[in-house]
Amino acid sequence: MLKLYIFNKKLDEKGNHEVHHVNCAHLPDSLNQKWLGHFLNCEEALDYAKRTYHRENFDGCYWCSPLCHDRT
Repeated sequence: MLKLYIFNKKLDEKGNHEVHHVNCAHLPDSLNQKWLGHFLNCEEALDYAKRTYHRENFDGCYWCSPLCHDRT
């Protein structure tokens, strides 16, 4: 099932933009959200973010995307 993913426009303490699915209880405020789109999992969302924004500093949210957390 596809989930809708966003990332935080603000950097976290490690210099990363955290990727969340929209049902996460730890979303950034709406002003700091950038929509990525629908993906099967966080790995697809991270790959898309890195390719689209030409940056490597994305990782998954600890809470909603633990498999992709700290994967820079």
